[in-house]
Amino acid sequence: MHEAPVLLLVCGLRDWPFDTKGERRVGPAPPSYGSVYPCIQNILLACRALGLDATLTTAHRGFDSRIHTEFGISGDYGVVAMIPIGCYPLGKFGPVTRKPREQVVSLERWGNSLPVA
Repeated sequence: MHEAPVLLLVCGLRDWPFDTKGERRVGPAPPSYGSVYPCIQNILLACRALGLDATLTTAHRGFDSRIHTEFGISGDYGVVAMIPIGCYPLGKFGPVTRKPREQVVSLERWGNSLPVA
């Protein structure tokens, strides 16, 4: 990651989920993960469309407070993801390979196969 030309930090507003009761609100609220993941997905798709290497990481978690200090990020926000965006790869992106749905999808209970269409 230290060689990536761009290291994008995606932040979300810290806000307690409505179902977290007052006595459980200890320390800073978590960032709003769900509200920024669609943004992250669009960034990754745009990078792919441009032929750039990029990946979603949470490697920042081990030194989150240092990142906040180093980059002057407000305490009202938390870093949700760190996205290294690289150079244009030497080769070309190949086709996306996926496992058959029968191997990754269950019906009502883990391991129950879907009916064949």
